[in-house]
Amino acid sequence: MPEWIVEEGIGETRAALVEQGEIVEARVRREGVTAAGTVLDAKLVAVAPRVTVESHDGEQFLLPRGISGVSEGRRLLVEVTREALGGREPWKRGLA
Repeated sequence: MPEWIVEEGIGETRAALVEQGEIVEARVRREGVTAAGTVLDAKLVAVAPRVTVESHDGEQFLLPRGISGVSEGRRLLVEVTREALGGREPWKRGLA
């Protein structure tokens, strides 16, 4: 029978699904980072040079596919498709 093994560390939680002594799935959740798959109410804060939305808590996400017909300041629902990578470079922001 599969079993989850969970380890909570400083700044992250790691989990592994073990089946017959083999890891079949693994996940890492970093503290303070919005997980992929999360749906957020966000505000469009920029359309140039990169289309950027901001969540209610101030986390910014890039919309790599862009958006049309929506002006800055408009609220919209977005789904996080990639968690932020860490670091200050704009391309390391999460994707939605």
